[in-house]
Amino acid sequence: MNVLQLLTILVFFRSAFAHGTRMNKKHYIVYMGHHSHPDVESVITANHDMLASVIGRQATFTEYFSSFYFSHPGIYWSPVVLNVELFRSLDGARKASIHHYTKSFRGFSAMLTPDQAQELQENDSVISIFESRTNHVHTTNSWNFLAIDKIKQYNHLPMDIKSDTIVGVIDTGVWPESESFNDRGLGPLPTKFKGECVTGDNFTLSHCNRKIIGARFYYGGIEAVFGPLEKSKRTFFRSARDSDGHGTHLASIVAGSMVANASYYRIGKGTLRGGAPSARLAIYKACWFGICIDADVL
Repeated sequence: MNVLQLLTILVFFRSAFAHGTRMNKKHYIVYMGHHSHPDVESVITANHDMLASVIGRQATFTEYFSSFYFSHPGIYWSPVVLNVELFRSLDGARKASIHHYTKSFRGFSAMLTPDQAQELQENDSVISIFESRTNHVHTTNSWNFLAIDKIKQYNHLPMDIKSDTIVGVIDTGVWPESESFNDRGLGPLPTKFKGECVTGDNFTLSHCNRKIIGARFYYGGIEAVFGPLEKSKRTFFRSARDSDGHGTHLASIVAGSMVANASYYRIGKGTLRGGAPSARLAIYKACWFGICIDADVL
């Protein structure tokens, strides 16, 4: 085989390989319902094993060409069917997976081709597979959505009865310095809460208090679809801190603390409060730039 023929084959395989490994992949959510695994790590291991059975790691170009050349010595050109098992591994499964759901139910999200999704659907452990959708934030009909208007006696309950109520807000995060999130008058954290205050950009443990008792952030889904957040060229924080304002607004509507002498540029001066001012807040930032990906929300 001369140099020109070798280079021709190299170029062809590089093009075919690059096209084949990138084409037609979408972000899917795999739902498996209740599980009996003893801990988070065992769920993730089982998820990776399942993924490896249909996807595995992508072969490098060197491996792809070597598999062809060494199995066909002296042949200038010939179609080849690779033994795909050679390229299936846990490493590839880890790279393909985006999120693992290990608490209320077992599941995961991953970048898959439709054929791979169909193969997983045939697994007895899988209940359903569906594409992760892109949603947009809204703040309309809040009280109807929460059914607050249907509980007429709700706002007449003594304040201390609500003090152990925890509201989880899935949105664009929170601006913790807002007076709406002061914890004056609130008692110790509810013992039933098992969440965390996760630190990140401009968000430290001190930004959680007896009002904001938990904070987390998720961006694997949006980056899988649109690429790194930095590509947006917009201001953002890789943390539960809100750079949009929507999540802060929503959290204050639901459970904002009492704020005296509030006004809108001196108009409508009075006491500001949320629907349940003594409720606690667990903030889950899963929306970025007004976009919420299903896989991040779950």
